[in-house]
Amino acid sequence: GSGTESIDLAFRGVLGASDRDTLITSKLEHAAVRDLAEHLQSTAKINVRWLNILEGGLIDLDDLDAALADHPRALVSLQWANNETGVLQPAPEIHARCQQAGAIYHCDAVQWIGKIPLGEAGPPADLLTFSPHKFHGPKGIGALITRPGIRLRPTLQGTQELGRRGGTENVPGAL
Repeated sequence: GSGTESIDLAFRGVLGASDRDTLITSKLEHAAVRDLAEHLQSTAKINVRWLNILEGGLIDLDDLDAALADHPRALVSLQWANNETGVLQPAPEIHARCQQAGAIYHCDAVQWIGKIPLGEAGPPADLLTFSPHKFHGPKGIGALITRPGIRLRPTLQGTQELGRRGGTENVPGAL
């Protein structure tokens, strides 16, 4: 599907496959994250903990630590590069803090991936979403990379995509 569908699968997939009931995120996120978080919160499916933002647009890492101390099994979703300001969040540091606490880190890398080399270590996240149209690929295609061992409940029933998403794969779009 799209980057938005990838984010939706990450959230609903992780939260549906576990007893995690808290999402930690910020109001700086893309609408695909922010609107979904607000919707899930309004339907009482999850608790949302909104992080403080420092001057200059960076996440307050001390506030992240406090949120993780209160909710160590949370799903954390923070973008790598802001789609409006270009501010880069310290994704590797966020991932390390989440790992230490036992949280799962979802990184919205739509604005970042394809612009800066990932490096040999790979994505600094448990789940990473991106959209190829940001680096000359077709529109309407999104991807969700998951770390091995991350369980997702499918949001569309079917057996395709390793049981993670029903429906025929858009092979031409993915290629």
